[in-house]
Amino acid sequence: MIRVQVFIISIIIASAVSAKTTVGFSKGEKDTLIHEHSGIEFPKKIEKYRRKSVEAFEETGSNVGVQYQKNGVHLTFFVYPRDMGLKQTEAEFIDALDYAESINPGTENHNATCTTISKKEKSLEMFYGAFSYPKEKELAGGLLMLAGGKNSFYKIRATMPWTVDHIKEGMLFIGDIMLELIPEATLCK
Repeated sequence: MIRVQVFIISIIIASAVSAKTTVGFSKGEKDTLIHEHSGIEFPKKIEKYRRKSVEAFEETGSNVGVQYQKNGVHLTFFVYPRDMGLKQTEAEFIDALDYAESINPGTENHNATCTTISKKEKSLEMFYGAFSYPKEKELAGGLLMLAGGKNSFYKIRATMPWTVDHIKEGMLFIGDIMLELIPEATLCK
């Protein structure tokens, strides 16, 4: 009888824990997580990339990161209020590249520029850059896009083995993710 009670209590606790969501998010349909501050809906899966982690960086949940992974490629989408970053989108982008350099000694930055990406009727202006660094016996690297909306910054960082195939896939894919997830017009200003 005691084993049955312990088993039932374990099921109740497990259900409560699995129903919990990260601060700043609510659950949507089909395991989608909705970021309450920005309205962005993060699906459980984007193409072959699975959502692996969700993190709030402060207690209100307005500054968050959502990571997706596939075959050694890590994509992290960050959303945070503009007043938590620098005033100008370009300065915020340079700061993000500098941070990548500070955590990976030997980082080399490539092709940092403002660009416009479009799909159907939607168009976004954003800063785009790439960086590479030595990792063990190979070269690793990342792609970074940062867009400034009216009230939020939207940043996606992809880190991966630094191969031509990964770079091509990453460039196209992170642009598509930005177009899919960002709910507002963005500018490089």
